[in-house]
Amino acid sequence: RTPVWVSAPPLVRASVPVAVEAATLRGVLSVMPTLAPVKATVPVKVFEALLRVMSVPVSRVLPPTASTPVWVMAAVLFFLVDRLYPLAARAMGSSAGIADPTGLPVLLALVSALSLFTQPVLNSLTRISEAEADRYSLETVNLPDALSTALVKTAEYRYPRPGELEEVLFYSHPSVEKRVRTAMEWKAANPAPTAVQ
Repeated sequence: RTPVWVSAPPLVRASVPVAVEAATLRGVLSVMPTLAPVKATVPVKVFEALLRVMSVPVSRVLPPTASTPVWVMAAVLFFLVDRLYPLAARAMGSSAGIADPTGLPVLLALVSALSLFTQPVLNSLTRISEAEADRYSLETVNLPDALSTALVKTAEYRYPRPGELEEVLFYSHPSVEKRVRTAMEWKAANPAPTAVQ
């Protein structure tokens, strides 16, 4: 029987090491028929880049320790909820304990209040991940113009040039301006190879 990765298109086969996780490649191959409409509407180079990025196992993109800060924050949040619940319940006029279903409104109010403080930290972690994803995209496919074009389209539904404080508090992705600037700096530092005729 032919291994799954051998039956992949040449571009995918060339970009995937032999030791790739078979399940990841099987997943890419299983969605290929559904990519036909995409292939018909985007330039061939962009479609090939999409397949190249899709064929990379998640374990190569996301290090196992990437979610550690989130788990630590969740543990701290649960600890604070446990400690602050009696205080919040008294302040809201409730005598229900934390395990009592009638104390759910107090619990939700407390978690919501604490989430206001954790959200900027989570946003910062997500912004770091998104910046790393942009860098990975540029290193993998070297299409800074395509990335910039896609990013500029997002300016239709979010302000592309927020202030520093606004970005820290409310933005889960780097600003469009920063992301496009990074892509153009990458383009200047890493010119695409010219095709030999």
